[in-house]
Amino acid sequence: MEQRTAREWFSSLPALLLLLLTIFLASGQVIHSQLLSIGENTWDNYFQLRSAGALNEPTCNADADLDRELE
Repeated sequence: MEQRTAREWFSSLPALLLLLLTIFLASGQVIHSQLLSIGENTWDNYFQLRSAGALNEPTCNADADLDRELE
């Protein structure tokens, strides 16, 4: 059996790193969804708790007359 040279190992290293990075990034979404599932099983209405207070009602007037406000 023929041994691989260091040049062959280094030439295949970028492809290996790219594949490992792809697996790592794809598993992040799976881990996130599992953590959300655990939260939902632990606390009722967990998804509502996560967004509580994040979206407040706007307090400004979207139809304001700027010319009148400046005078």
